[in-house]
Amino acid sequence: MLLIDKRVMHELRKKMKVPTIYWRIQKIQKEYFVAKEDAANLLAAELGIPIYKFLEEPELKRLRELQAKTIVTPPARGTHKRKEAEVKRRKSTREATTQMTANELYDQMSFHPRIRRASRSQFRSRHYTDAIFNAFKCLEVLAKEKSGLRRRGADLMHSIFNENNPIIKLNKMEQDFEIDEQAGFRFIYAGAMIGIRNPKAHAEVQQKDPYRTLEYLSLASLLVERLEEGEKVNER
Repeated sequence: MLLIDKRVMHELRKKMKVPTIYWRIQKIQKEYFVAKEDAANLLAAELGIPIYKFLEEPELKRLRELQAKTIVTPPARGTHKRKEAEVKRRKSTREATTQMTANELYDQMSFHPRIRRASRSQFRSRHYTDAIFNAFKCLEVLAKEKSGLRRRGADLMHSIFNENNPIIKLNKMEQDFEIDEQAGFRFIYAGAMIGIRNPKAHAEVQQKDPYRTLEYLSLASLLVERLEEGEKVNER
């Protein structure tokens, strides 16, 4: 899995907010069928960020080739005005997205209703650590409800999603890749308890960045959705 160069991301964050960066990167990926890393570099180049400071010559060469491939061909006669109107529309959309406050962006995101109920008031009052903790506590409560287990944290998640004897199946688990998905998500759920929920339960661990908080809440929302969609197959 390709990762975005940390230096490139640092420079991009100077230009726009993190959710907007990922939105733009995803858009470039869909339009030009390129990897996330390449899309990030193309976005940086578009914004005038000096990519040559971060990339070695072979990578720069590849980026120049990508830029050449993604040049838009001149519009056919009679379409120039429509093209200008579309450019203006996209520009106004980008500006509106960039200018969104954290609270506005929260309301625009399609969080699971349980996550929204658990975190919205804390997020809007800027208690970001509490918002994250409540979201992942909500995930744990739902896991207990659906599984019928009284265990807690990572132990609960390992018991529920154990690929050898699952209580809840996230897929049919008939083929190797499905078993791999079940096993992978077992560790994601358990890791979320150990690495996110537990630290946020301690007062000394503070989250002050609203946009990073939105990323945590997005993960919690995804995990709640997958848990709800899962099929309960065993009683213990």
